[in-house]
Amino acid sequence: MGGFFSGEFKLGAEPPLGHYWICAIVDGEQHEGSFQVAEYRKPEWVVEIEFDKEMYIAGDRLDATCKALYYFGAPVRNARVAYRVYRQPHGLFRPNCGRFGLRL
Repeated sequence: MGGFFSGEFKLGAEPPLGHYWICAIVDGEQHEGSFQVAEYRKPEWVVEIEFDKEMYIAGDRLDATCKALYYFGAPVRNARVAYRVYRQPHGLFRPNCGRFGLRL
């Protein structure tokens, strides 16, 4: 039988870097996973994207402006840009319409 569980715990302020392994025993079954603790490095720049509309419908033209700035304010020049567009199903349900709704 599959499933999942979740939880959280806090690492110390400066935990040793490296690979960690965690094990949980639930109803006599052992479940395990692992994660990596790496050194945090603040990015050198920030990327801002502004879209011409808040929402789009399949087939719409999307216009956006992308700005990349170093944290000290200067623009990142001649940067290579790659992007991906994802879609997400969206449901539209109106109150007082019974159990019927429209799934887009």
